[in-house]
Amino acid sequence: MIEILICAIRDWKVNLSHFSHSLTLDASQNNAVVGNTVDSNLQAGIVLWTSSENMIANNTAKNNVEDGIHIHDSKNNEIVGNTANSNLNIGIELWTSGENIIANNMAKNNGNNEWYMFELFFG
Repeated sequence: MIEILICAIRDWKVNLSHFSHSLTLDASQNNAVVGNTVDSNLQAGIVLWTSSENMIANNTAKNNVEDGIHIHDSKNNEIVGNTANSNLNIGIELWTSGENIIANNMAKNNGNNEWYMFELFFG
């Protein structure tokens, strides 16, 4: 296993339909995912999984089979200025996640919901 700390992923254009999750931070801290486009992936476009202190900003997640942006069991992240349109499931989903800054995101024309928040926790 390789541990990467304090990484910036910027200006990627990912459109490969054989990928599961396109951009995933798993148990990661202090990273930036900024200005990327993720399109037509088999699962979610951008995923935070048990991660904190990350910035997800100014990305476009569209036409993914599951969610555009999926935040799971993660806190103290900034999710700002993203667009999540035309995903088959949900535009932006927060699952057992709280204490995140969520601002100026747009989600529309998604299959099930634009936004979905399940068991948010605070403090």
